Amino acid sequence: MKKLLLLVTLWVWFSNIASAQNIVAGEYFWNTDPGVGLGTALTPSEISGGIGDETFNLNVAGPLTAGQHILFVRFKLNDTLWSQAEGQPILISPENHLAGATDQVDSLEMKEMTYYWNSDTNPSQTILMPASDNNFTFNLNFPTAGAVKGANQLFFRFKDKYGLFTPWQSESILVMGRQSGELARVDSIRYALGGYSYVGTPPNDFLNVTFNVADTLKRDSFDSDVIGSREITTTGLSHGVHVMTFKVFGSTMLDSSIVSSKNSHFYQTVVRIDTTIKMQIGEPRLANNTLSTEFCPGGIIKIPIDTTGNWPRNNPALISTFTIKLSNSLGQNFVGITSSMNTTGDTLVGTIPNNIAIASGYKVMVESTLPMIRDTAATSLTIGLTLTPSANNTVPCEMATLILGVNSNVPATYSWTGPAGFTATGNAPTRANIPANGGGTYTVNATSTMAGCTSSASLIITVNPLPVITLGSNSPVCEGQNINLTSSAVGNSFLGWARGNVNIGGSGGNKTVSAVTLADSGFYKVSYMSPNACIKIDSIKIIVKPLPVLSGISTNSPICSGITLTFGLNASPGSTYSWIGPNSFISTTEDQSINSASTSASGTYSVAVTLNGCVVNTTIVNVVNQTPTANTTSPVIICANQPLSLAVNNTPSATYLWSGPFFAGAGQNPLVSNTATTGMSGTYSVTVTLGSCNASNTVAVTVKPLPVISGTNTNSPICSGNNLNFGIDATAGSTYSWTGPNSFTSGLEDLTINSAATNASGTYSVTVNLNGCSVNTTVVNVVNLRPTVSTTSPVNICQGAALTLNVNNTPSATYGWSGPSSFSSILEDPLVSNTATVGMSGTYSVTVTLGSCSANGTVAVTVNPNPILVITNQNTPGNGPVNITVPSATSGSTLPSGTILSYFTNLLATNILSTPTAVANSGTYYIKATSLAGCTDIKPIVVNICGSTFNLVSPTDDYSTGLQVKASNVKITAANKITGTANITYRSAQAIELSPGFLAANGTVFLAERGVCN
Repeated sequence: MKKLLLLVTLWVWFSNIASAQNIVAGEYFWNTDPGVGLGTALTPSEISGGIGDETFNLNVAGPLTAGQHILFVRFKLNDTLWSQAEGQPILISPENHLAGATDQVDSLEMKEMTYYWNSDTNPSQTILMPASDNNFTFNLNFPTAGAVKGANQLFFRFKDKYGLFTPWQSESILVMGRQSGELARVDSIRYALGGYSYVGTPPNDFLNVTFNVADTLKRDSFDSDVIGSREITTTGLSHGVHVMTFKVFGSTMLDSSIVSSKNSHFYQTVVRIDTTIKMQIGEPRLANNTLSTEFCPGGIIKIPIDTTGNWPRNNPALISTFTIKLSNSLGQNFVGITSSMNTTGDTLVGTIPNNIAIASGYKVMVESTLPMIRDTAATSLTIGLTLTPSANNTVPCEMATLILGVNSNVPATYSWTGPAGFTATGNAPTRANIPANGGGTYTVNATSTMAGCTSSASLIITVNPLPVITLGSNSPVCEGQNINLTSSAVGNSFLGWARGNVNIGGSGGNKTVSAVTLADSGFYKVSYMSPNACIKIDSIKIIVKPLPVLSGISTNSPICSGITLTFGLNASPGSTYSWIGPNSFISTTEDQSINSASTSASGTYSVAVTLNGCVVNTTIVNVVNQTPTANTTSPVIICANQPLSLAVNNTPSATYLWSGPFFAGAGQNPLVSNTATTGMSGTYSVTVTLGSCNASNTVAVTVKPLPVISGTNTNSPICSGNNLNFGIDATAGSTYSWTGPNSFTSGLEDLTINSAATNASGTYSVTVNLNGCSVNTTVVNVVNLRPTVSTTSPVNICQGAALTLNVNNTPSATYGWSGPSSFSSILEDPLVSNTATVGMSGTYSVTVTLGSCSANGTVAVTVNPNPILVITNQNTPGNGPVNITVPSATSGSTLPSGTILSYFTNLLATNILSTPTAVANSGTYYIKATSLAGCTDIKPIVVNICGSTFNLVSPTDDYSTGLQVKASNVKITAANKITGTANITYRSAQAIELSPGFLAANGTVFLAERGVCN
């Protein structure tokens, strides 16, 4: 495994330069904290080299595995305190751990590296790559120009000598150095802990901080002028390394590089969480171990404590201190108080300072050392008891109700004392009708219910006297009259009159209330105010007598002439009545009746109603209208789908209202429907209205149903020659009347035309009648022409001949052929094959289709097999003749039964060989085989009449290859070329045959044929 050395540059910010110079030691470790002092120590030169500019260059031994790692560094000051470990993510490439000696980085031939900080909108920079140390490691210095203080992303890629780039990669870099420039006012920080980033709306975790720096000032160093702090809880985070992402928000521009920006860039920092070491505190308790949120100054506070993990206090060599810290009343700025651990080590006991401010909102925290862990109790504490006494009025008037109160910061019990023997308990006692001598000092004493803290407070009450009032009125009065109110109170100021809780004003102590109602009866209050602003309210009772109540006016108006007119009213019991009306009508009774009233009884009737001297007048208007007549035309009988109209006699100026089955309409003669249905049968009512009078009558309507055609049926389309069947399904009891092509008529429901021809095609109309009501419909029938089929059959051919199928032509028809060996075709006369085989024998079927009609036919095909000759050439060692008709000449042939053999001297078999049984000369002859079906085969047969055997004389006997003809490559000299002719035979178009006794001398032989008989 190769050792990886990394040059790591850390920028470390300290609150002042002096603290940086006090660094005496340092250490680093990867990923997991081994414990303080147990990491890899930094060298003195590494420490001294970074004190001046707070920049530390470290030679770090890399981890043993590739991937994402966190490098932690911490420092020790001369006061023996170690800083918290600062983490920086580092990516270790897999190439850094390859076995073997090959320098793979160099093999990549990296020449340049291009990089930019944070965003591709920032300008990119180029660095020439230094030589590798053969451990796949490069030492590079990156200027931080373009980076920001805090977390940054460094984007980079490499280029080789060919100008090719690697993909962009990124690395998280934490820049902790100074960043000078204008710092505007910072109001808050939003952060997310546990994730690597957040998008969209920032989280609602706020750190409220304010930098006390004027907007126009510059800062070149960081000091402790930040007001406000907040401890960020890590509760719920998993064990390991986390990233805190945060963003700063301000009311003015924060970043001069971003115009008008009121929020900063995102920042990130690494946080390491060790969940194996935990401290959890319980809620605060009193000295008696009671849970409490209230404590007294100088009192005892107990905090249960529970620790898990490897705590240094379990190590005799190390001591961990636990301290109780109290915040201020805002829950901030925790300060330690006197604390000690109990003997069992599970409870921390502290003493609350006597001089602590009495307030609520305190938080309690326990802080440990080695390691430093904090845990804050969830409960807010209240320390001490504060009292704030109050009264609804510290200068009440005589007879007022004094309401005392007290507010305390914690629950408490209260006791009160005051003038004129006043005592009370509780936090809100009252003193009703306070006497004139009830003024003085009121004191409250309190004891808190939880912690027993005590306190007292007091307030002074002054009581003022009330005015004296004299009242008068003109009561009683009737409804609608005026009320006159009078009052006086010497030496006091008149404020006004009131009715209930409503002020009604007044002047000089008097008030007139106009047009009163019964609701105005009751007590009227008048108010006067003393010079001490004490208000006296006195009242006087007023009676308003009721007018007679007209609870209802009744009349049957409007009525129609001839009907009794009745009218009257309901009034309060004991009332009297006086009526007058048209035609000198008078009456003193409550209810009236005019029998068989005529239209002259129409008009206004007036009545005066009196009760206890109070009078009410009212009127009734009666109308007597003329009654109309209503004469209808009834009954009405029609068929369905015919127009349905209703009729009634005309009455000038009248209106008409009709109603009936599924119908409502107006008009003298309304049209119910242009196409009546049977559902419209029934009784229709009409109301004729003239004014408020009406007359009614009815019309009986019968809508006879049409016969219902539930369906038509036909077997159309059909082909000519088939029976045409068609008909109709209609309501039972219907009659039928058919007409159609070729003067067709019928009165039947269902019809058949036998052996229909194409002229039976067309539209057939039918009228269906039921009880005088009829409907019409049609049936369209189609009779298509059936085609004819005539084939050429049978077909007999020999094997190898062309096979074609034929059928008669039918214009516009389509064809479908099928046959042996999955043959198919859509041609009229298809070619099955140019070279037919025996397997093509069989029946071929054809379907001829014309429109929707078709006809079928067949062709019987026989492909006869050809005779197959296998010839054996005939040789004889003697001088012949040779019989070529012997069976051995054609043995092995395939010859159908009845095949005849014939013999010829030419290939076309036109020259007959007259003596096939005695062939005298050598040569090629032909045998023809003819089957009973006329199929033939012609093959050659070679006849060799060899004569005597011979030996070829030649200097080189080159027959070893087995060929009969050889080319001589030497000259042969025959002693006697001409003589001895008995030994030489010449044959036309053949090679020389050498006979025994030939002497080769003085001659040249080019080709020699060796006889097949030898």
